Amino acid sequence: MPAKMLHTVTAAVFLIFISSGIIILSILFFIYTVFIILLYPLYFSLMHLLYSAKTGESETVFARTSDGWDLAMHRYTPDRITGKYPVIFLHGIFVNRFSVDISPDLSLANYLKNSGYEVFVPDLRGKGSSAYRKRMRAPDYSFDDFAEKDGPALLEEALKLTGAKKLHWIGHSMGGMIGYSLAASTKFSKNISSMVSIAGPGKSDFIQTASWASMIKLMHLTPLINLKFFARIMIPFAGIFNIPPENFIYSRDNLSKKTIKMLLMNAVENTSPLLLRQLTDWIESGKEVSLDGKNNYAAVFKKIKIPSLYLAGMKDHIAVPESIAHAYHNTAGKNKKFILLGREYSKTADYCHMGMVIGENARKEVFPLILKWIKTYENINGKVLNGVKKRK
Repeated sequence: MPAKMLHTVTAAVFLIFISSGIIILSILFFIYTVFIILLYPLYFSLMHLLYSAKTGESETVFARTSDGWDLAMHRYTPDRITGKYPVIFLHGIFVNRFSVDISPDLSLANYLKNSGYEVFVPDLRGKGSSAYRKRMRAPDYSFDDFAEKDGPALLEEALKLTGAKKLHWIGHSMGGMIGYSLAASTKFSKNISSMVSIAGPGKSDFIQTASWASMIKLMHLTPLINLKFFARIMIPFAGIFNIPPENFIYSRDNLSKKTIKMLLMNAVENTSPLLLRQLTDWIESGKEVSLDGKNNYAAVFKKIKIPSLYLAGMKDHIAVPESIAHAYHNTAGKNKKFILLGREYSKTADYCHMGMVIGENARKEVFPLILKWIKTYENINGKVLNGVKKRK
């Protein structure tokens, strides 16, 4: 047989083999999905027993928004408050508070509490323990609602509950973007002592250069998929197969198999179709504007003058380092810092999107950087009363 013909036959056999494998795997996954649906209550109970989140908040309080939402704020109160401002630590899109607070050893909130800080870990509207007060279906929401209603409500409630005049804002991913809007606000910036953005994108069209750019268009399909259910049925496979969607969100260099399974069990949330359309428009157009076109979220950095720390992961395919660097370079304030987390910078791994907040080494390599930053920017006036420093 001629070499050229042999090559053609070999390629055809290989293609048939691959196609057959994909078909077989698809059939098996379909059977598995049907099986899980039929036995979901039993399956859910088992997964919950094995991988439920274990957190250490003192209580859960609620912040009321102007349009009818009660936003859960999971409050960490130390035995001794050492006179420092309280902290809000806010999660990102597609997730709830468990994405940043899933177990005591993987919790920045717990770490800061043990350092004497009072910390609030909220759930945004439509996430986690937050609820719509009115007796009707909750309305669709956009980033505008997060920035203009949720952020201010959380800030004001934290100040009210603690009696503090200022607080530290720490945001992961979209939580950082909400922080940008507050920090640029004439009304609220005076109440923020410092800001820490962990993988908070500064310009969304940078994502077009990331490895998952081809999946941007699929964002429109997510309302048709129950992401919360899909995440949970994938738990048995998590951390075993190198599935592309996993690579976009986290790296196994940063997260253990158990942490990945806990993340899928507890943290993943469905989100608003309106928000998805807005974000997709931002990514494709490079223009981060409100739905009515009046607010330009990309222009907020020239108004940010509070001390701002920007953390970026070398292996973050969602908030790519260039996007975080853009935020840093365009921030108007002089007290700002940009830190890239990776092996080139004496870290144990190239940090991924989730690794910076719930990674195995985050407690040793990332959390101390944040603690040092917020400690640097405090102006405390108070006195010690019964072992607890009273805020004025």
